[in-house]
Amino acid sequence: MPPNAMRQPGRILLATLLLTACARPDIAAVRAPRSGVVETGTASRISHVGRWLVDAKGRVKIVHGVNVVVKHPPYAPAPMGFGTKEMDGLAREGFNGVRLGVVHAALEPQPGVSDDGYLASLQATQQQLAARGVFTLIDMHQDGYSRQYADPRRLRQMAEGNTGAAEVNNGFAGWMSPDHGLPNENPGHPYYYMTSQAINRAFDDLYANAQGPAGSGLADQFAGTWRRVAQAFAGKPGVLGYELLNEPWPGTGWPTCASVQGCPGFDRDVMTPFHQRLLRSIRQVDTDTLVFQEPNPLFNVGVSTHVDKLDGRSGFAFHNYAYKSDRLFQALGARSGHSALAAAVAPLIRGTPAEREARVFANAEAHARATGDALLMTEFGGIDAPDGNLQTVGRMVAAADDAMMPWFYWRYPVPADSSRASWEDLLDVLVRPYPQAVAGTPQFWRFDRSNRVFTLCYATQPVGAALQPGALTQVFVPERHYPHGYRVEVSGAIVRSAPHARHLHLAAEDGASEVTVRILPLP
Repeated sequence: MPPNAMRQPGRILLATLLLTACARPDIAAVRAPRSGVVETGTASRISHVGRWLVDAKGRVKIVHGVNVVVKHPPYAPAPMGFGTKEMDGLAREGFNGVRLGVVHAALEPQPGVSDDGYLASLQATQQQLAARGVFTLIDMHQDGYSRQYADPRRLRQMAEGNTGAAEVNNGFAGWMSPDHGLPNENPGHPYYYMTSQAINRAFDDLYANAQGPAGSGLADQFAGTWRRVAQAFAGKPGVLGYELLNEPWPGTGWPTCASVQGCPGFDRDVMTPFHQRLLRSIRQVDTDTLVFQEPNPLFNVGVSTHVDKLDGRSGFAFHNYAYKSDRLFQALGARSGHSALAAAVAPLIRGTPAEREARVFANAEAHARATGDALLMTEFGGIDAPDGNLQTVGRMVAAADDAMMPWFYWRYPVPADSSRASWEDLLDVLVRPYPQAVAGTPQFWRFDRSNRVFTLCYATQPVGAALQPGALTQVFVPERHYPHGYRVEVSGAIVRSAPHARHLHLAAEDGASEVTVRILPLP
């Protein structure tokens, strides 16, 4: 397109140029499936149609959020300083989602005994977020299964107040952490998964529903925990969904998963039944809220998944850390007896980091096509320092836009494991214009940071049965990138918001089949 074409007068020329962009063949392949019914309810209820999250008005809902996960006592964000100021700041920058970490060790310190104060703190945080229009994904979080298997040196550092150093094991309570006297070689996250026999056996016992200290199976006890959590959040405005378990490691069978094709047997015969057990417990008290399962974490570097769909209101939550795939390869190559595994995962390190990350997106989209699950990228990034690695974050958010993928960045600095300056640097990359709700079927959107031009194209046909009358498309336009305001070029819709509003509202024109909008900064 000639650089000055959009400034030429004439509505017909403008419409022709924009609609040509909207009809690009590389976008047509990712249009929404035409099956499913949009369910309605309160204004804050989220459903899904195929891969798309859908709000109560039938609009496609796009989430840009952050992880708020506290991995050490008291395990809740409020006492660590996450309050109204922080929530207001996130909402002001256009973040409309928080992945809120729940730690089993804090929630259920003894079998069948729930810490109501801990749960109430999480509920209060969720309700405060909802009041600001921010959705909450309830995430049952673990890393390395349990603090029971943590490196004693790291525990001493934690006791001395060094909470910002390398990750320490967290997740399940000690009573859910069986001790078989196995070696626990722990070089730190995530390599302890490949070295600790104790951690791997703990996951085996969990999936096998081995008998726990309360006399019932560990998986059954964990399902009961989820039932209590779901009962606490069922029907609450602003709850996006439940994420069953963060990065569920395959246990001692993990080498069978360390290849490009993954481990169909484990995914279908072990992981899917385990997730279904948790789902059944949740559905006893909450039949409406979306439930998201994660694949085993080797998916995060490009391994395929074979988990089955859970039910009609289920989703697929995944992480994308493919830029770290070479570290996995190096770690395997350095381990005695793992040379064959290193060779099996070698294809994962081929290509540029962007090409590796694209494989993860492609695997997620393939899963959604096969199952009809909603898609949600619940972690990426993990970079806090203001250095050249911010290029990784910038590349990822641009790739997520290209994939039309909702996301949660890892992580918001609570506890303060990065400087305020580095968080500000990250905001310059993470914060961007994007469609928060689309009254139709998204075709593509893109933000060019070099000239601060944002383009959105969507079909007016909804992804489900119908849109509610008066449903508007909503685009967040950040002051950070448009400090002097902006102008809008639009075809197929009418602007319904005030000039330079932080939320641009669009109403499709009668008879329009497609809408295209460009947002350009004022000098």
